[in-house]
Amino acid sequence: MKKTNPELPPASEWDFRQADRILLSNAAEYEYARQSDKIRVPLVRWLDTPLKGKRVRQHILDACIKRQSATPGGKLLGELLPYFPKGVAGQILEIGQKLTLQYYYLHEAILQHRPDFPNP
Repeated sequence: MKKTNPELPPASEWDFRQADRILLSNAAEYEYARQSDKIRVPLVRWLDTPLKGKRVRQHILDACIKRQSATPGGKLLGELLPYFPKGVAGQILEIGQKLTLQYYYLHEAILQHRPDFPNP
């Protein structure tokens, strides 16, 4: 019986040779979170929670877009919280703490850079 080689995901999802060394640890943690059901499922549930007519991830994405348009050169600089509608940021954090407290270290990365989690 001939063994078949398992199909690898695209290299962009696991090959970090091009990643900045400073961000390498963060990239590995993010990829681990994407692959682990125990971590991914509650984070996705948090991001897909309905809140004031939108899902949490859409509120985050909208705030990222507002921040980007308000900063010089369109860079993602500074705190994201001022770009949420009044009262929404606190509710997003509260929901996240209830659903994913043990993975809180990933919240900042998702809030600041990756509201599309678990995309690669």
